[in-house]
Amino acid sequence: MSMFTVFIPCPRGLENVLADEMAALGITEVKPYDGGVGGSASPEQVAEANLWLRTATRVTVVLNEGECNHIKQLYDMAFQVRWDDWFQCSQTFRVDANVDKRCGESREFVNLKVKDAVVDRFRQARGERPSIDKRDPHARVRVHWVDGYARIMLDTSGEPLFKRGWRGGTGEAPLRENLAAGLLLLAGYDGSTPFFDPMCGSGTLLVEAADIAANLPPGRYRQFAYKRLLPLQDVRVQRYESRPIEQLITGNDRDSHVIRHARQNLRNADYDDIVLTSMELSDLDAPANSGILVTNPPYGERLEDLQTISRSYPAWGTWLKQKMPGWQTFWLTADRAMPKGMGLSPKRKTPLFNGALECRLFSIPMVSGSARGQSARESMRPE
Repeated sequence: MSMFTVFIPCPRGLENVLADEMAALGITEVKPYDGGVGGSASPEQVAEANLWLRTATRVTVVLNEGECNHIKQLYDMAFQVRWDDWFQCSQTFRVDANVDKRCGESREFVNLKVKDAVVDRFRQARGERPSIDKRDPHARVRVHWVDGYARIMLDTSGEPLFKRGWRGGTGEAPLRENLAAGLLLLAGYDGSTPFFDPMCGSGTLLVEAADIAANLPPGRYRQFAYKRLLPLQDVRVQRYESRPIEQLITGNDRDSHVIRHARQNLRNADYDDIVLTSMELSDLDAPANSGILVTNPPYGERLEDLQTISRSYPAWGTWLKQKMPGWQTFWLTADRAMPKGMGLSPKRKTPLFNGALECRLFSIPMVSGSARGQSARESMRPE
């Protein structure tokens, strides 16, 4: 059986989560890097990875890699690839490069030289060349040339995998789906306990939680680029069956306009039964005696926005102490002072990146019983 070297990028901070997902699919030689995970996968596992990986950004097959300190070396690496094993002259392609300053070349020039190498290889092997299509190519060549090391890859996903196929309108600054799934997996959510997002925005965390609870693949509504690649076009994935969602999943947002978007997104994903409310946080009661709360509260990148939002922190902390004893709560924020502003101490803090924005996922378990109303710092040991 043929095996492919794969490199699967993900949001920074989720590499170990993605590595666990890949291993669960049977992908071998799994190795986390900064911003992604490498491994060895069969054609069927490449297809399964596109369908099932919740935290991946895309699935790429590595066709050549190695130390590279000059554009001529990169051209030679690209020319060595047997491109006609992957797509035909009658098909189209494009090149997308990610480069750093050390390589000494612009991204545009790298794109051009790798394109030349692909075309020259086709002409040598077939006597003709494929055309470029920047909008909807049959093959997407990706180049990663950073710190004197280059990877030349083919993208088997097409559109990024966080584009699940169900999203309609969004509220402000939507959380990407693969990062949302990563937050849930870091929180230990598996569908066996109630889930609550009190600031749910357009419902991204709710849909991802429902997918996990129902054991449904996040890529079920979309198409993948591997269907256009010769070694993978006939690969079939195994059939899957959903399981019933047995625990409550519910969301709230004070903005009723955003809640309408969340309701539509849930409907698009076939989750019509998830409960949504539009209330002020202080008016919300816990939807169950215990469960997992994961949320992405508003946080301002500009100082004036942050100052406005931070005024709400004490009220958020009071609400947690009074209304949410017994819950495991997780808060993603770019403001490292947020737990202190809430009057709480996090048990754990995980560095993550929401795009280019460095954030922390704070784990703040709320005590129950006799500790109701006390600060969680009295029963938690700081990390």
